[in-house]
Amino acid sequence: MTQNRSKHVNKMTGLEVTDHHILEVACLITDSELNIVAEGPDLIIHQSDEILQSMNGWSKEHHGQTLRLLEEAYGEAAMKKTEVYAWHKRFSGGRDSIKDDVRSGRPTTVTNEAIAQRVRNITALDHPPYSPDLSPPDYFLFPRLKSHLKGRRFNAEEVIANATRALRRVSRNGFQELYTRWQKLSSTQKFLVQQHITTSKHQANKQLNSKQRQLFLTQPTTSNVRSEFNIDLCRSLISADIPLYKLKNKVFREFLEKYTQHTIPDESTLRKTYAPSIYDETIQKIRDEIKDSSIWVSIDETPDKEGRLVGNVVIGLLSEQYSERILLHCDVLEKCNNKTIVKLFNEAMGILWPKGIMYDNVLFFISDAAPYMVKAGQALSVVYPKLTHFTCVAHAFHRVAEVSGLTTASKNSKITIEDAEKQLLDFLKTYIPPGKCPLAGNSVYMDRTFMRRYLPQVDNYLHYRIVDVSTVKELCRRWCPSVYAKAPTKVLSHRALSDIKESVTELQYYKSSFLKADE
Repeated sequence: MTQNRSKHVNKMTGLEVTDHHILEVACLITDSELNIVAEGPDLIIHQSDEILQSMNGWSKEHHGQTLRLLEEAYGEAAMKKTEVYAWHKRFSGGRDSIKDDVRSGRPTTVTNEAIAQRVRNITALDHPPYSPDLSPPDYFLFPRLKSHLKGRRFNAEEVIANATRALRRVSRNGFQELYTRWQKLSSTQKFLVQQHITTSKHQANKQLNSKQRQLFLTQPTTSNVRSEFNIDLCRSLISADIPLYKLKNKVFREFLEKYTQHTIPDESTLRKTYAPSIYDETIQKIRDEIKDSSIWVSIDETPDKEGRLVGNVVIGLLSEQYSERILLHCDVLEKCNNKTIVKLFNEAMGILWPKGIMYDNVLFFISDAAPYMVKAGQALSVVYPKLTHFTCVAHAFHRVAEVSGLTTASKNSKITIEDAEKQLLDFLKTYIPPGKCPLAGNSVYMDRTFMRRYLPQVDNYLHYRIVDVSTVKELCRRWCPSVYAKAPTKVLSHRALSDIKESVTELQYYKSSFLKADE
């Protein structure tokens, strides 16, 4: 009986063993009649943040069934993809209800202890007492601010800062009128104002504001020439994938100032004054590298942390030698459809060849197999006569892992790949002898490839043959389409143990209906 047992594992079709890693392993053992003899370990493997963050977007065609089923069931009432991500972000942030906020004349805010503590930590500066004589200049300026602040929701200090910049839009005549009114104040009120100016708190804040004042675009440095240090700093941060906002970190900033002996510019100064020139410099290097060579183009879209869909255009040279992949262009997509993909594609080619797109030099377009990507490929092939569109599903599994919660679980797991191999091997030794049990599952050749690399002891313990359910499925689809049409529908939860059980159920169906021999 032990020789007729099979070990089933989850599938990993379309992945590269040199570039991808195992996040979850599970197995169970069946007898020759496909009855489950024992369920083995179901383990989530810990992987580093670097590996998890390198995961790509997904293929809606192959792994967007959940959203499509919702659309089929609820029609127009079903939530769109962007709405799903938006609600996921809300619940991840602590929200526990789908009910809308109770609204009155003013927008409501979410109150919790963390926000309340931030408010308690705000220091209020002393202010001289108001008087009717002081109010005219106040009322002259404040309505302009009020018109921009009234009825708005503020969830970050930066948003408030942008709104209060309305004060800067007061005209020169307006400030002259303010000065004229202030001159009319009595000497008593002037004394109160001047007394406030001389207070220690006012002087301390004045000094603080002077230190933190950002440089304007028209005056990026104290001289008419831009700082070479700032250029090198900005280029280094971008090259090392260090976000510019990290300069707000006090410890990091003090470290740089201490060991470089330079004043470190603010994030906005680098972003506005230096980053554009570095971008132009980088784009020019890409143009010089590509020139009039033939290229391939790949487009993928993925939601960022704010729920926006960002399209990324990656290109590479077509040559006998290996060429680096180049991120040429990225942009926020208002909608994710064939029109926005075509527009993004053409914009990228315009950036690469600003004097005129070399349509005959774009030979391959690589994307996932989503319907809108297929339509985009068809539309682009009209304009790019030599273009061939290829679709792939490898990166789909990465996105499925993220959506199913597997990415977070892997990050938090304490189980290493070595621990998982030991537990699997101990389980197999309990039920089967070495070299007797074949590996079984859907597209199980890919699982075998990963096992040879990451679970070599488990691979060596099993029989060298495999039982591939996908092979039986494809034969049935071609030889008995009526039987294939009635095959069990998969739930597609994309978790290891549930996928294994679905493969067992699927093979049981083909055994009873397709492979059934006459007695």
